[in-house]
Amino acid sequence: MTWFNGRSLCLLVATMIPISIVARSEVTDGSAITHSLTEAVPPRLTTRLGQFNIDISRDSLLVTWEGIGKYPVLELDLTRDWLSLGLMELDVVWNHGSFDFKPRPGLACVPQSRGVVTSSNDQSVVFVWPLSGPTSLCSGRTVTLTLRSVSDHRLDFAIKSDAVGINVYTLTAQSQSDETFHGFGLQPTYLNLKGQDVPVWPQEQGVGRGRQPYSWLVNRAASGSSGSPVTTYMAAPYFITNKHRGLFLKNRDYVEIDLTQSQSLGVRTYGQYAAGEILGGDHPKQLVSAFTEYSGRMRRAPDWFHSGAIVGLQGGTERVRQILRKIQALGTPLAGLWLQDWVGQRRTWFGQQLWWNWELDEQHYPQWDHLLSDLRSQGVRLLGYVNPHLARSLREHKKPTNGQRNLYEEASVHGYLVKNQSGGDYAIRLGAIESGMVDLANPAARVWIKSVIKDQVIARGFSGWMCDFSESLPPDSQLYGGHTGREFHNDYIEEWARVNREAIEEAGIAEDAVYFCRAGFTHSPGTARFFWQGDQTVTWDRFDGLQSALIGLIGGGISGYSLNHSDIGGYTGVSLGNVGVRRSAELLERWQEFSAFTPAFRTHEGLRPEANAQIYDSDNSLAAFDRNARIFASLQFYRKQLFAEAESLGHPVVRAMFLEFPDYPQAYNIDDQFMLGSEILVAPVVNSKQHTREVQLPAGTWVHVWTGQTYGDPSVASRVIVNAPLGAPPAFYRTGSAVGAEWIKRLAELGVKKR
Repeated sequence: MTWFNGRSLCLLVATMIPISIVARSEVTDGSAITHSLTEAVPPRLTTRLGQFNIDISRDSLLVTWEGIGKYPVLELDLTRDWLSLGLMELDVVWNHGSFDFKPRPGLACVPQSRGVVTSSNDQSVVFVWPLSGPTSLCSGRTVTLTLRSVSDHRLDFAIKSDAVGINVYTLTAQSQSDETFHGFGLQPTYLNLKGQDVPVWPQEQGVGRGRQPYSWLVNRAASGSSGSPVTTYMAAPYFITNKHRGLFLKNRDYVEIDLTQSQSLGVRTYGQYAAGEILGGDHPKQLVSAFTEYSGRMRRAPDWFHSGAIVGLQGGTERVRQILRKIQALGTPLAGLWLQDWVGQRRTWFGQQLWWNWELDEQHYPQWDHLLSDLRSQGVRLLGYVNPHLARSLREHKKPTNGQRNLYEEASVHGYLVKNQSGGDYAIRLGAIESGMVDLANPAARVWIKSVIKDQVIARGFSGWMCDFSESLPPDSQLYGGHTGREFHNDYIEEWARVNREAIEEAGIAEDAVYFCRAGFTHSPGTARFFWQGDQTVTWDRFDGLQSALIGLIGGGISGYSLNHSDIGGYTGVSLGNVGVRRSAELLERWQEFSAFTPAFRTHEGLRPEANAQIYDSDNSLAAFDRNARIFASLQFYRKQLFAEAESLGHPVVRAMFLEFPDYPQAYNIDDQFMLGSEILVAPVVNSKQHTREVQLPAGTWVHVWTGQTYGDPSVASRVIVNAPLGAPPAFYRTGSAVGAEWIKRLAELGVKKR
C-alpha cells in the first residue's frame, strides 16, 4: 500500500487559526481543571480506566495494562506523524471474487501538537486536538480521541473529526523490533505477520497465492485470481502480539495494517471514523477470550460429528454405494457422507462443477430416500452443499427433473437478486459459472432463501452442508436499501452464515445440524456453525498447499475461528498442458494424518477427481484411511471437552504453541506443529519423502504416543528428532496426563496399533 505523508503535506499549507473550546476535566486526584484548545495539556496527566492506565504529555500518549504484570499496550509519539486524516479516493478492481484496492492520494490533515483533555473520569477520557492542513478541509476543525473502559481486558477507542468529508484515518503506533503479530482472521502463509503489509478484506484467497509458476498460470487464465500470500477468505481487523497486547477495529470497510516497519505499525481505516478496542492481558489466551467476547464464540457441534470421518463422494447413487461398501467392509468409523453434487454435475473448462440450483437431482441420485434411510440405520449422516448464487443457464442446459424449480427465475421475478448499476440482475461470473446472487440486504429475499434451505435441503434429510461463496459480492453491485456491494461486502458474509443459522433454528434442528462456511469477517465466529479453509491446491507448500492448511488452522484459531478444518488432500489441481500438479498418494495420506488431530476429518475428491489420488484407490489407501479415521475417532472424548471450552471461553481447539507456552520465546514463530488443547502436541509431516521429524518440545517431559518413549527436559525446552513413517505422525502427550492415558486406552479399543 502507499501511505501518504500527511505531516509533510500539511506543513506546506497549514494555517494556524486560534480555536477556543472551554471544557471541564477531572484528573485522578479528583481536582477539576479547565483548558482551551489554544493551551497545551499539563506536563503530565494520568488517569485509570479499569485495568488500563492512561498517561499523556505534550510528547506522548501511553496506555498500559496492569494485571500480574504491567505492559504497554498502546504507545503514540505525539511529536511525530502519529495520526493523519483526510480525503482519499479508493478504486477497487474486482475479478472472479478477487479484489485489488488502489488508493489515490488526496488531501490530509494532522493534529497540532497542542491538545487538551476535555473530560476524564473512571470510565472514559476524551482528548481533542485542533487540525492543521489545507484551509478548506482542516482549518477550524478538530479531531477527538475517546477512550472508554469496557472490561478488565478491553479498552474501547474512537477517533473522529468534525472536518466535513473526512473518509480515511491513518494511525501510527510504536512497536518493537522483536514484536510478533498474530491473527488478522485466517492467514494461511504466515503465523507471524511482522514484516507484512496486510489488506483486511475477505475474498477469494487465490490459487497458488504467490507460488510460481502456478500463480502465473492462474493469472494467465483469469487475471488476478492467483491472490497473494496475504489474501484470505477469512479476514478480521484484529491482532495480538507477544508483548501482552492486542487490538481490533469495529470498522466495516476496507482496512490496511502495515507491519513492514521495525519499530512502528500503521493502521489505516476507510470511513467517517476509526473505532475499535485495545486489549491487554497477562496471557495470550486472555487476549483471545477478550476478542471473542466481541466477535462471538462458536457453539459446540453435535455428538455425531465427532464419531468418525466425513467422506466426500460424487457421481450418483450407485457409485457412492460401491465406494461406501469398500469403506464399511473395514469397519471404518464414519460420521457422515458428504455429497456435494446432490444438485447434479456439469463439466466445465475449470473442472467438475455443480449446478447452482438448490434442488435434488433425482436423475443423478435415484432412490434417494432409500440411500438416506440405509445410512441413518448405520448411524451415518448425509451432508450437502449450498451457496447464495443461483445458476443463470439452468433452462438452457439442465434436463428437467420431477417438480424442478428454477430458483434463478423465481428470485429474479420477485426482485430478490443483487442488481447492477442499471437496475438489472447482476450477472456474476466466477470461473466458468455465471450466476445471480441473492440480495441478503432484502428482508423478503432472506425469508425466501431460508425457505429454500428448509424446503429443498433440510427436508431432503441433510444434517449439514458446505455453506460456500459469500465473499464474492461485486463492489459496484446495488442492494436493497441503497447499499453498494462494497458497503455491504463484509455484512453479506456474516448475513449468509446467519441465514443458514436461522434456517436450522426455524426447522428445529439447530442442535443437530452443522453447516461449514469458508468466508469470515469480525463477527463470523458468533454467526457460523463451523468453518473450512476453502480451496487449497493439491501441493505441499506454505503458499496454498498442506503447509498452508496447517498454518491457517493454528493462526485462524487465534482470531476466534476455533472450529475449523480443511479438505483432506486439497482441492485445486492446476495444470496447463503437461505442466501442473496432481494429488499424490503420499500427500493424501499425510494430509489425513494432520487432519486426524483437527476439529473435523472430511475428505474431498478434488476439482478433478480422476487426476487425484483417492482414499478408495487400493487396499493400501483404504487401510491408511481407516487407520487415520480411527485415530480421529479415538480423540472424540477430548475434542468434546475442547469444543465446550471454545464455546465458553473462545479458545481454539487446535492451538498455536505460544497459546499454551507464552514464556517460550521461540513458540511465537513455530508454525509447523501445534497443540490439541493443552495436553497433546502434534508435529505433522508436511514435506514429501520425509520420514523423520524434528520436534520442538517445551519444558517438561513428553510421551511419544507410538513408541511410549519419553522425551524432553523438565526445566528447559528441547529439540528432538523422531521417526515419522507413514501412519505414525509425531504426536506426544504430557507425562502423567489423564487425557494421554485415556487416549492410549481408546486407541487400543479401536485397534490402532503402534508403529
